Amino acid sequence: MLEAGLLASRYATLLTDSISTSSFYTEEMDVDSHDASKVINLDALRQEYVENYKSDNINMSTHPLMRRYCDDTCSPNIHEEIARVASVSCLHSCIQTVCGGDKDGKGCRFDFPKKNVNHTVPAVMKVNATQMEVRILSRRTCARVPNVNPLFLQYFRSNHDVTPLIDSAHKVVSFISAI
Repeated sequence: MLEAGLLASRYATLLTDSISTSSFYTEEMDVDSHDASKVINLDALRQEYVENYKSDNINMSTHPLMRRYCDDTCSPNIHEEIARVASVSCLHSCIQTVCGGDKDGKGCRFDFPKKNVNHTVPAVMKVNATQMEVRILSRRTCARVPNVNPLFLQYFRSNHDVTPLIDSAHKVVSFISAI
């Protein structure tokens, strides 16, 4: 039974990391690895974008959402390019009238800022006396980015949330919160 639980945990981790991420590294990082020296700082990339915007220096080479994948204005490092897109389109800033959160995230209906996590962790959480559900805490290097799909960032270049649903209880909660 223990072996089956560990195997299920491993499959849930691999599934989650294959379709969804909240972590940005300078190179491909194995699901079991974390190297803080290779983490890309999305806040610094966002600040660079803001400075370009303020100085009216917005063009295809400075605005990652204007670029097409593989054009000559993209970063040669795909991981950096994806991080640049996320820094412009996916960083959540709490606004009282939009998400209910203040500048520190208190009251944010999307639960930002989230805690950084070095490894993806599947967990079984007790909902009430008769119900449990599976939750996946994705490896996270940025507290204000939702779970994103790297291919969506690379090609679609927009804000989105890709959260794997492991059990039906989670699906119902996600559907209700989307309404």
